[in-house]
Amino acid sequence: MKKFTFLLAGIACPLCISAQSFPVRPLTVGDTVPDIAINNIINYKSPSLSTSSLRGKLLILDFMSTGCGGCIRVLPRFDSLTNQFRDTLQIILITPDNPDRINTFLRRNKYAKDLSLPIAANDTLLSRYFPHEFIPHEVWINAQGIVSGITHTQYVTERNIRKLLKGRKVNWVVKREMPLYNYTQPILVLNHANISTWSTPDIQYHTTLTGYLDGVSLETSELTDSDQHRIIISWINLPIISLYLKALDRSMAFPKSRMFLKVKSLDRFFYNSSAGYRDVWKKNNCYCYEAVLPDTLSRDQRLRKMKTDLDFYFGLQGSIEKRNTPCLVLKQADDVQKFHLRTEKEVSQIPHGYQLYISISALINNLNQTYYNLPVLDETGFNDRRYLPLKEMENLSPDALRKTLTRHGLLLERKNRIIEMFVLTE
Repeated sequence: MKKFTFLLAGIACPLCISAQSFPVRPLTVGDTVPDIAINNIINYKSPSLSTSSLRGKLLILDFMSTGCGGCIRVLPRFDSLTNQFRDTLQIILITPDNPDRINTFLRRNKYAKDLSLPIAANDTLLSRYFPHEFIPHEVWINAQGIVSGITHTQYVTERNIRKLLKGRKVNWVVKREMPLYNYTQPILVLNHANISTWSTPDIQYHTTLTGYLDGVSLETSELTDSDQHRIIISWINLPIISLYLKALDRSMAFPKSRMFLKVKSLDRFFYNSSAGYRDVWKKNNCYCYEAVLPDTLSRDQRLRKMKTDLDFYFGLQGSIEKRNTPCLVLKQADDVQKFHLRTEKEVSQIPHGYQLYISISALINNLNQTYYNLPVLDETGFNDRRYLPLKEMENLSPDALRKTLTRHGLLLERKNRIIEMFVLTE
């Protein structure tokens, strides 16, 4: 039976690293790791160790922070893998966080309960050997002390661990970043090698589409160049659907359940974890669109131009249409007052309340982020935020969810409603 699943966005967390006074040469794939002292270790048999003491084992350095949600959610999986490969694998968490913060995290966070992974606090050294802008960040060092991979967390799997333990070569995409990329500058510039400065035109308008810009984070911006009376619009590293939603003046968080795609395959539009790694999918299916347009154009004119460009470049037709659509409508039962839905104030006063309860609006948002599910609408009419127990709401089939909501005085009924739908056809 099909299940509703809750999608927790894996958000990359920026991390600033302070410099040390002595020189360190950054290491990359293929380099031999020198003997590096790792100090301030918590949750380990000793407060320090050296990388050379771990020769003979596969070592994974997981650069993370206790404030990074994506870093935290993978910890149970990492812990399980360490226990599975107890004699041949060592995963060490590396963080700039201080020991007090880490100890508090280990006591209070549900993902850190019974965690056996060692955590190196107050790090500044390892982050200079393996510089990075965003976390989580994984560095693989094989049993011979050679860097075998620098990846995202998705690569840390039983299958990949076994590959390296067997001495097999891997050719993973190296996680690279371009922290100094200037989003205010256009991608496309005139060919100055061919055009003399005295011949350069004063006004330059263009639109262009390029492939994925490796090492650069997703970004959207709109700048006004008053000197040249133009507007510079940049959408960097967006998937096709997000590009269309921007051109149609809709949020990129537009519910997936309100998308109607008449296409041969969804692989071009949605990432499927069973088909490979996310960073590989991004390289093949994310794009950069840039438009430098006259500032005399209205917003609607600019959007129409950009939508027309996308249709032309991709061979698609995208639109927002109002359609009479089957939906799941959440309402109050007649006797809802007999049931106790917690208020925002009540949840805020419960220890870890926001980890234990989910608001009705967040519940509906999560349900709407599963493609091919019916759109879910909130018609409860509550004037304030109300909360439900999170554990009771997770991973339920539509029938089970309906029964659970009924116990809390809520009805989930199938109704037709006229709603906005994003329609994309090939």
